[in-house]
Amino acid sequence: MDKKFRQEREAALNEIQTAIGKKITELAIANQAAMPNRPEGLLLPEHVQTYETFRWPAAISFAAGDLKEEKSLKEIFSRVSARYEGKDLKQILGVADDFARSPAAKLDGRTSAFEDVLKVLDVAERDFDLTYKPLTRSMLDYWHKKHPIDDQHLEYAYRENQRYYMKESIKAMREFLTDLQAGKPAPGVAPKPPKP
Repeated sequence: MDKKFRQEREAALNEIQTAIGKKITELAIANQAAMPNRPEGLLLPEHVQTYETFRWPAAISFAAGDLKEEKSLKEIFSRVSARYEGKDLKQILGVADDFARSPAAKLDGRTSAFEDVLKVLDVAERDFDLTYKPLTRSMLDYWHKKHPIDDQHLEYAYRENQRYYMKESIKAMREFLTDLQAGKPAPGVAPKPPKP
């Protein structure tokens, strides 16, 4: 990577982190206003939706930070995929396509940064079934109070809610990052005037 490529890449990663920070603040404000005020707390689907809504912007911010520190893609993917978890990342083979870069990403630092961050979402979504961790006994007991069904159905409901809301959140993050890369303003934000 030459100096110009590195500068473009670092600038794009900084831009991603800044934009994601603003996005998380917007989500927090919107979520607080929409949150039902019930003393018994959220139902399972509401809880999972909230968790996944904030999980993926945070994952993107961590990925951008890791990329700025020039951590390996294997290490970055290990945050979101059980396929890449392990003590010795050199022993993990992974999926060849996860490490392939487009011709444009090999030449342009900005494209490279966005492509790598978007791959984190692709890997996470693809590897959901490998990565999903079943509910613990204490979590099952907690959710039984709100949803009095047997363990097997409760586990299925949690897993499928998590799959659904993960996909929804990842889709929103992909669109957000694609628009950011293209220079499109966020909804409700006035476009920047062109430079003279």
